[in-house]
Amino acid sequence: MDWRIHFASVRVSERPQSLLVELYCDNRGTHLRNCPPNTFDTCLVHVGCPDNCESLRITVLVQDPQPDSRIKLVMQAPVRVRATVLKRLDHTGIRGKVALGSAEAQAIIKKAVAEGRRSLLEPEAKAICVEYDIPTPGYRVAVDPSSAAALAGELGYPVVLKVISPDIVHKTDVGGVMIGLSSSDAVESAYLRIVESVRAHKPDARITGILVQKMAPESTEIIVGSVNDPQFGKTILFGLGGVFVEILKDVSFRIAPLEERDARDMIREIKGYSILEGYRGSPPADQNAIVHVLLSASRLVMENPQIEEMDLNPTIVYQHGALVADARMVLST
Repeated sequence: MDWRIHFASVRVSERPQSLLVELYCDNRGTHLRNCPPNTFDTCLVHVGCPDNCESLRITVLVQDPQPDSRIKLVMQAPVRVRATVLKRLDHTGIRGKVALGSAEAQAIIKKAVAEGRRSLLEPEAKAICVEYDIPTPGYRVAVDPSSAAALAGELGYPVVLKVISPDIVHKTDVGGVMIGLSSSDAVESAYLRIVESVRAHKPDARITGILVQKMAPESTEIIVGSVNDPQFGKTILFGLGGVFVEILKDVSFRIAPLEERDARDMIREIKGYSILEGYRGSPPADQNAIVHVLLSASRLVMENPQIEEMDLNPTIVYQHGALVADARMVLST
């Protein structure tokens, strides 16, 4: 069996002089490999392991003149996890100490797969966020104008209405979003207008309901996301929302799983960090809340490997707390 091991320093400036890899297969048979000195920020090592190997332990010895430099160990077997011990489940797959996600998250994902869907519906994505303690505004699903008005009254005004359809990815492009609704009459009217607009733009779209969501107060917008990097696997993205990510590309990345130090480094690395500290009299953003969302997002994608892409955008950060206003999750094929 061939194992690919990636060693990635957090910053390019923190390059170790050398790495010595010790591999123990079933606590016997040691393989030693060296990364050449003065490598780039990524060093790839290929080691062999017998097919009958039931467990694998890898240790890393680092020779580095910079005591603060950190090395991340990521192993791919085919499932990419960061751990010190991997155990075989079957002849084709290997997992480490990263368990599959909660029963509810996996049930949602399996239902989407069974229905031939790659994209989760927004209430499904939000339900998974809730399972991982990622804060979202209150929401419910309505199936007609009167139920939408009743649910809005329970949630509290103002509310946002969004179309729920497996055939629509960009809701605003088809008039599928109405915001700032402050009365039952406004909600019922918005429900009908959304359905009419969606039918006009995409007649064949299946509408399974309308999401009624408590409208989050305005504040600093950030984006938290995840992609499946072809080399490093699950990668977490962070940046300020709006023009900062769309035009200036002011974002930071880390390989999952994240530790708290990783999350705080990601926050401080972006060029717009001063906005989070409080700019021209605006209150500072709750960076502990951002760290919490980043760590929870990292755990979410690591424990649910079927999620290939995730966007928690916008996530709105306040002086105290944060809310994920919109969530999108795409499954692997």
